[in-house]
Amino acid sequence: EVTPEPIPRRPPKRRPTMARTDDAGQAGERFPDVERAVAAAREATDAVGDYDQAAVDGLVRAVGWAVLREDRCVRIVGRCARETGIGTQEATRRKLRRIVRTALEEMLGEPSVGRIDTDRPGVVEVVKPVGVVGALVSSTNPAATTAFLAAAAVKGRNAVVFSPPPPAVATCEL
Repeated sequence: EVTPEPIPRRPPKRRPTMARTDDAGQAGERFPDVERAVAAAREATDAVGDYDQAAVDGLVRAVGWAVLREDRCVRIVGRCARETGIGTQEATRRKLRRIVRTALEEMLGEPSVGRIDTDRPGVVEVVKPVGVVGALVSSTNPAATTAFLAAAAVKGRNAVVFSPPPPAVATCEL
C-alpha cells in the first residue's frame, strides 16, 4: 500500500517593496507617496470586495458620470490641453466622451462578479478581483486613458494606481 505524500503548503505571498534602482537613487530607496497610494488602493479594494453585480455597475456608471458630466468634461479637457499642448480642447472633448461612452456601453450589463456561466458544457468561470493594478498613462491622451482604465479596474472590483507623465499630472488628478 502506498501512502500519498502530503502536498506542501506554499509560503505566504510577500508584498513587494516600493524601490527604485536607477541612477537617481539607491537600491532599496522607499517611496512614501507610492506606498500611501497602494495602501489606500488596497483599502478601496477591500471595501468593494463583496459588492454584487448591480453595485459594481453602479460604480462604473459613477466613474463615467464623473467624466461625462459637462462641467467636469470641460474642466478636464481644458486642463489636458493646457498641460500637454497636444490637440485642441474640442477634439479632446469629443475623444474623451466617445471613449468613455463606448467603454460604458461595452462594460455595463456584462458579468464581472462571482459565477459566470459559459457556453462550454461543464465549465463555469468564477470572477475574482486581482487587487491593486498599476497603470501607466500616456501624455498623448491622459484624460481618456485615465477614465477608461479607472472604469475597467472598477468593473473587476479592483483599484488602480496611476502613473501619469509629468506634463499631465494635474489632468489625471481631476
